[in-house]
Amino acid sequence: MALTRCKECGREVSTKAEVCPHCGVVVKKKTSGCATLVAIIGGVAVVGYIAASMSGNSLAPVPSPQPSVPASRPAKEWYEGGTLHRATMREWHEASYENRLATSADFVAKLLQTDGRPVPPPDTLKPIAEDFERGMSKVASEPDAADQSAASVAATMWVLMHKPNTALEPTPTAP
Repeated sequence: MALTRCKECGREVSTKAEVCPHCGVVVKKKTSGCATLVAIIGGVAVVGYIAASMSGNSLAPVPSPQPSVPASRPAKEWYEGGTLHRATMREWHEASYENRLATSADFVAKLLQTDGRPVPPPDTLKPIAEDFERGMSKVASEPDAADQSAASVAATMWVLMHKPNTALEPTPTAP
């Protein structure tokens, strides 16, 4: 039987005890650091994988086929030209809205593809990208986020936005 010391009275207590038999203080059991370490490494690996897959070339959604565009096209589409895929959140905060929106569209398109979902047409994608840009910019306004990778923040935000709310799901009952 392994023993540990009670943090309240200092006397020896079994590691299997839930309360100290001497003073009655609840003894907090030490959890395995291995399980915590595995969870952290797994989480970092998932975020890293998603961030790495998003940090490559721009993945702006491809618009529906349209008639040929004149060679002197005056303006680019709202989802073109995002350059913040490898930026820090400080760079995100300092970038133009157009650049943040285009990069948000790239992130959303890539994350939808990663989830196995189709990328919607640009007019459907735009409000999603606008919401995503607002969330990213809110994070970027926090001083502690300045040195974080925009791709990592985007991946984390996506996971949090799309995490199922199991508290609202009915509990299955036995027949």
